[in-house]
Amino acid sequence: MKNLDKLLGEDEPKANWRTITLGDIASNFTESFRFIWKSPLFKSFVLMMFFWNMSSINQNHPTVTHYFSILKNFSPEQFGLVISLFQGFGFIGLFLAGPCYQKWGFLNAFVGATLWLAAFTSLSLLFFNSPYVLAFGIAFSKIGSSVFSTGTFYIRQTHVPRARMGGVNACLRMLFMLATPISCFIQPILVEHFGSLTSFVFGALCLWATSYFALKVAKSYSDSKLVKEGVDNINPTLAA
Repeated sequence: MKNLDKLLGEDEPKANWRTITLGDIASNFTESFRFIWKSPLFKSFVLMMFFWNMSSINQNHPTVTHYFSILKNFSPEQFGLVISLFQGFGFIGLFLAGPCYQKWGFLNAFVGATLWLAAFTSLSLLFFNSPYVLAFGIAFSKIGSSVFSTGTFYIRQTHVPRARMGGVNACLRMLFMLATPISCFIQPILVEHFGSLTSFVFGALCLWATSYFALKVAKSYSDSKLVKEGVDNINPTLAA
């Protein structure tokens, strides 16, 4: 057991270890929030990600589940195939992300990906009564979603000081992930009182709002002097 303790470092002096208090956590969160608030880039970034997560057109959201499982009476196997289709096209987008950013540059690829997502999602709603066409259209839009999410990862990796990386990223995720429970509360109300199509339109509008804030984020990113390197090192297998 003693040898195991040595391997684990248990017998080393613990004089340098420091207990983290609730005050430390609160202070770190406050500093992280202040960093985000003072940054033109990250204020827009939070709103962009908030609307992206707010969209009802995600495979684990009530609107999609209700439409395919209840309104169109898809069997569990059929619905599972739809979700697999969404994920499959998203996976393709991860492989295309790096080449897209290298070929068209950050501004064009980043904003273009959100426009791809919003446009193909909106067009697919024209086939609301044809569930297979709708499913394919939404799945096709997920290519843009993956290219976009890879860009968000790169922004956070390059524009947050290394010493603040953990706290700022945690604060960012906490702020924009609030959109998911809010959206999942709103969606059943829209479906119940106005129908699934209205809830889908709500999701599409959120994606167009994402595109708007993505443009602001991309411009702030391009104007920033914090990072002078290009996007050659983007790892296409990484997503936010």
